[in-house]
Amino acid sequence: MNNWIPIDESMLVCEMANKNKAQTQLPMNIWIDENQTYIRGRHSKRVKFQLDHGNRMNLSRSGSMDLDGNLHCTDIGELSQDDIKALRNFVLNNKEALKHVADNDIWLDEIWPDIIKGGEPASFEEIRKLNLKVDELIEYNNSLD
Repeated sequence: MNNWIPIDESMLVCEMANKNKAQTQLPMNIWIDENQTYIRGRHSKRVKFQLDHGNRMNLSRSGSMDLDGNLHCTDIGELSQDDIKALRNFVLNNKEALKHVADNDIWLDEIWPDIIKGGEPASFEEIRKLNLKVDELIEYNNSLD
């Protein structure tokens, strides 16, 4: 017997942390998985993003990008290719942190001050510094168990 219960996509997004343009320095609002919604939703770890430049969070038009920077939508709405490139850089710059947030190894709030903001490619040193902080937080959180 199959006990699988279909989950509405909007239910999963409500479990994601939203970050506005001012917080991320990206040209669109985004949602970050911090509750393993990728498992229940049966998709890859991802960042959802708004398909326009509006200041208000708008779930009615959104797309997603996996943590390897692959786009999972065909319509990018009002966004330009430069906007998508900025989002891709943000995701790739912060990949390890976003992965561990999605897995509940660390909390988004505790790593957010160290997240690399904006859509420019980060230097190797910036990414290394962030990843060291991620490892430090994982070690600390594991010591609490």
